[in-house]
Amino acid sequence: MSTTSAGTNACDYERLDNGIHYFRFNKASKEALDYHFEVLERLMTEYPVGTVLPALLDFRPAGFPPITYAFQRVRVINSKYPRRAYFRFAFVHPPNALATVVQSFFQLSRSADKAHFFPAPQYDDAEKWLIQGAS
Repeated sequence: MSTTSAGTNACDYERLDNGIHYFRFNKASKEALDYHFEVLERLMTEYPVGTVLPALLDFRPAGFPPITYAFQRVRVINSKYPRRAYFRFAFVHPPNALATVVQSFFQLSRSADKAHFFPAPQYDDAEKWLIQGAS
């Protein structure tokens, strides 16, 4: 099912056979975000500048991690790597109002990364959206 797999108890990462970079957040914690951003930084520098990488962030097991901390980490990465590989993120989340806040942040961040939000029952739609965007 995957070509690369790693993780911590808080967050797991796999590069799936279909090319999607899959992150499962097992805990809604800073530890999970630290691992996630560690992998993102590695991917940003391993792929050529301008490459668009499909990434699925699965928040179904634990919900969203600390949003303020995530926003801080995004700002640091965007300033540290102005020319890099970019991501097409599919966020799969349990139903809650926080999804609207995260979506608003993403729109305001003016990041070159793209994102779409999918409620938990639409996991398959999230994969399809990522795969269609890669072609």
